[in-house]
Amino acid sequence: MRTAYAAALTVLCLTAPMALATPAGADPHSQCTVNGVAPDSGTARISGTSGVDIIECDGNVGFTIDGKAGNDKITIAGVLHRGAAVYGDSGDDTITVAGIGSAVGSDAGSVVGGDGGDIITVSGGVTGGSVVGNGGNDVIQTRGCHQVGQPTCDRSW
Repeated sequence: MRTAYAAALTVLCLTAPMALATPAGADPHSQCTVNGVAPDSGTARISGTSGVDIIECDGNVGFTIDGKAGNDKITIAGVLHRGAAVYGDSGDDTITVAGIGSAVGSDAGSVVGGDGGDIITVSGGVTGGSVVGNGGNDVIQTRGCHQVGQPTCDRSW
């Protein structure tokens, strides 16, 4: 059963800070592909197309990823951290993130599904940050952290 919780979810947790840095000298975009192609380095944003996209990042992310329109699949194997954001935009998107964390608490990354029936899963720790479904019939799942005042925040909406 989906409720108003699917519209917006902000989770503040008490977990240990996660590794957040990209190795010195490494291009942070080199760990990502859009439809199997590495994006240009030196940009502050990785964008999909107006159609169906597969965006994959193998490490931690500290920049913006925008799926744009279409039924996109966005997978972040690492942690979204300070300054990072993932936007599904319009379409029935599937967004999977290993974790949302920041060494400074609530100043962490965010995930915004956009219009459409999105499925958003944060499978690792969540330390600050936000997960927002926006318009549409969304499913939001968080797993693997401790929420203030609750034994766990393993939840589905």
